Amino acid sequence: MRFYIDFEATQPENEIIAIGAVAENGATFHTLVKPQLSSISKWVSDLTHISAEDLEKAPTIDETLIAFDSWMMSQESDIMKCRFIAYGDDSKFVKSTLPAITNDHAFTCAAILMAKIEDCYDATRKFFHGTIKLVHAFNYVQSVETEQKHNPLEDAMMLQKVYEYTQTHEPLPAHPLNKNFSEIVDYKSPSGTFYCCGTGKKAKERSFASCEDAIDWLIKDVMRAKEPETIHRDRIMKNIMKAVRTKKAYCSLKWRRVKEEEVK
Repeated sequence: MRFYIDFEATQPENEIIAIGAVAENGATFHTLVKPQLSSISKWVSDLTHISAEDLEKAPTIDETLIAFDSWMMSQESDIMKCRFIAYGDDSKFVKSTLPAITNDHAFTCAAILMAKIEDCYDATRKFFHGTIKLVHAFNYVQSVETEQKHNPLEDAMMLQKVYEYTQTHEPLPAHPLNKNFSEIVDYKSPSGTFYCCGTGKKAKERSFASCEDAIDWLIKDVMRAKEPETIHRDRIMKNIMKAVRTKKAYCSLKWRRVKEEEVK
């Protein structure tokens, strides 16, 4: 079972002050955590709307992790079947909070989280063709306009929607924040295997399973774009196809295409 998890923490100590989680079946867990090693700053308090007074009344990290483990086991009793999905390297928050843990049961739970938390940020970034905040990804997949409140449970629930969407849909042709996105999404990438090579006599040919793979390579390794989400992928596709038809070089490379029916 997948558990989507998010933390809020003190800065710069990264000690956990709130945990939010949602299981794939919709069950939720949410609590504040009383810090033992640090205190909440005004900046974090303003960001999360959590006050020092709120935290003073909250359970300790030992109590929290024991409660979390009990909740988790009520959803899935086999720990080997549990996956913990986060948006970023959230294991660092667990690691930074370890010195505050005094209970063996709680420590075991923390160790499991550290070992099993999966960072889905890179996969999400690839899906959206560039850096994207969780709330922006959520707004796109849900077709809404909401603001992130940095409530860990709300963030975990947003993450669930984003993760499930990216696992069941094809990657976008361009970053949704690209001002030309509405134009770009209409283009259809041609099928087939694509090949390119330099113009020199000893140049080696490179193959791509799809036109999209070729475009990704051009943007990253040839153009070395600092802001790849702003690149017009549709224009690159058209230039590749023009190079295939005219036998002329594009990006100093000769291109050819083998259609799917020719491969079979």
